[in-house]
Amino acid sequence: VGFCDVMKLDVNLPIAAQLAAIEIVPNQLLYFATPMIGGRRAMLFDADRLEEFVRFYVTGFYNCCCVLIDKGAAPLTAFYPSTIFVENRPAGVTEYAMAKAAGEQLCRDMNLSFASFRALVSRLPRLATDQNPALSNATDHQSVCEVLVPIIRNMCGTPEVSP
Repeated sequence: VGFCDVMKLDVNLPIAAQLAAIEIVPNQLLYFATPMIGGRRAMLFDADRLEEFVRFYVTGFYNCCCVLIDKGAAPLTAFYPSTIFVENRPAGVTEYAMAKAAGEQLCRDMNLSFASFRALVSRLPRLATDQNPALSNATDHQSVCEVLVPIIRNMCGTPEVSP
């Protein structure tokens, strides 16, 4: 038995200051920070776009985990939602896929380096969110609940319930 709280976090601002008000330090983190992913592109590669994605998916995740660990979250399990686009990338999302791949590597290194930490990485399929319709005209987007609920239950050690 436990409880859940949701809070707004702006990775463009100092994370420690935003998490300072937490009264109960969580032992689990579901990290869904993201900028807009799609959009029109004029060039093959945009270094500024890569920098923005790295700020959200690498630096922001790392800083958030480190602040929680420093506040006493031990053990801390963090869910890092990656993307199938790392291995099967549609046109126009090079920087997004690069940053997510870097985040996956960071999670592997954090798992090896932090004794009371576990990053759970999952390459999510296209989900029916406000982000993915701009990436492709595909209609194979899966339900957010169908994909994420089993992952979260597994993370929490709660078995799936059959209907």
